[in-house]
Amino acid sequence: MTRPDDPRTAAARMFAEADAFGELLAGIDWAATPLGPPESWPGPLVDTLRLMLTSEHGMALYWGAEFVTLYNLGAAPIPGAKHPWALGKPYKEVFPEVWAPVSSHFHYVTDTRKPLLIPDEPLIMERHGFLEQCYFDSSFQPVLLDDGTAGGVLQILTETTGRVLGERRLRLLSETGARTAGLPTPGEVARVVAEVLGSYPEEIPFLGLYLTAEPGLLRPAASAGLGPAPEAVPLSAADGSKIGGGRRHWPSWTGPRPPSSPTSATSCAPRSPCSLARSSRPWPTRSGPSGANSWSWPSAAPCAC
Repeated sequence: MTRPDDPRTAAARMFAEADAFGELLAGIDWAATPLGPPESWPGPLVDTLRLMLTSEHGMALYWGAEFVTLYNLGAAPIPGAKHPWALGKPYKEVFPEVWAPVSSHFHYVTDTRKPLLIPDEPLIMERHGFLEQCYFDSSFQPVLLDDGTAGGVLQILTETTGRVLGERRLRLLSETGARTAGLPTPGEVARVVAEVLGSYPEEIPFLGLYLTAEPGLLRPAASAGLGPAPEAVPLSAADGSKIGGGRRHWPSWTGPRPPSSPTSATSCAPRSPCSLARSSRPWPTRSGPSGANSWSWPSAAPCAC
């Protein structure tokens, strides 16, 4: 006869009480994971997971030396396309791209047995087949075993990406408008726009601004994060689809891999000093000597209004 808290039945009851998400967890071959079969799980693991499954707030549990990933329905959107595959996998396998910073949080909590609170932590994660900038409010807490050591880490998290990006982009637009208001010439506007946008590398890793010098000819007015631009760029088609004798200009950028695809800016008219066009090009390949991080993209075609 088993006691109500017998580990051989506790996990099964817990899964049964968690409705559809519990059915998902019950269907995983836990014996094939580092956690082993549920009937072997220690009491603190089962108790913490039960707490998570009864909460609507996003929670995740990372257990053991490999920080095996468990989470509830509220946190299921966080891994994106990796859900439900991520369940039962070591965190390093789920998100290798952020293992270095996140593992330092895990080890701090397990080593010190103290909680850790991090607001709006920036992480560049691959959740849908591409890297994206993400932000999270996170509270990390140790889950203690009967002997007082930490068996795992409980994370209570809220994704704040939308708010952080929205606030940053509003600041960018507000600063651009405030600093360009009343400037006398398109050249002055271009210079200030490049200065402002260049101070937001998370949004725009590099940019080049060109003004119409004479019919069919663009001259560089300002840039940020770019090497020297050619003195003049001829347009060979009215729609701007070909420049430089039918060849696209390749801007170059040196530094760590930027978090988003490049954006180029060109002049559309003397009284409309710049327009932004998001490039649809894929990620570039790295070039340069060993150890260098030099990247280049074909620029978005300048408009010729």
